[in-house]
Amino acid sequence: MKKTDLEIIKKIKKYCDEINEALLGVDFSKFNSNEQIYKDKRSACSLYLFQIGELANKLTDEFKKEHSGYNWSGAYRLRNIIGHDYETISNDSLWKASRQNCNALLKHVTKIINEAEKGIPKQVEIQPYSTLKKIEKPSFNDTLSRAKQKSKEQDKQNTIPTKPKRTTPEL
Repeated sequence: MKKTDLEIIKKIKKYCDEINEALLGVDFSKFNSNEQIYKDKRSACSLYLFQIGELANKLTDEFKKEHSGYNWSGAYRLRNIIGHDYETISNDSLWKASRQNCNALLKHVTKIINEAEKGIPKQVEIQPYSTLKKIEKPSFNDTLSRAKQKSKEQDKQNTIPTKPKRTTPEL
């Protein structure tokens, strides 16, 4: 599988997750109501389905043949209906596409992603800067006292030892 196909599939999964999140706790009677919040949810689902169709069209023919368990061209046809004949879509059709078709697609792409990532080594997780352990900087006084101590040590090392004065014995 090409890397671009995998990236597209991950985006499709993201939109399926968005649809499921938008419809969390929503049944068809609410989805079909004229309350503004449910009109917004229908619009959101339409947008996500549109994006899924657009992305499905970008998958390579090779990928579509290899993963023929989903109707990729149907997703693109739905995209065209949403994009060009939006007012002709019934709430019932939108509900079925958002719930049934999207959940079937989600299972399919999740399986594809899991299989693809089995062969890909995990990338090293990079921590955001904000989560890194902060290094405490010494205060100015600590730095100054360390510098003085170091200077004294260097002075001791650089001092040339002198021979004791020789005294002549008294006769």
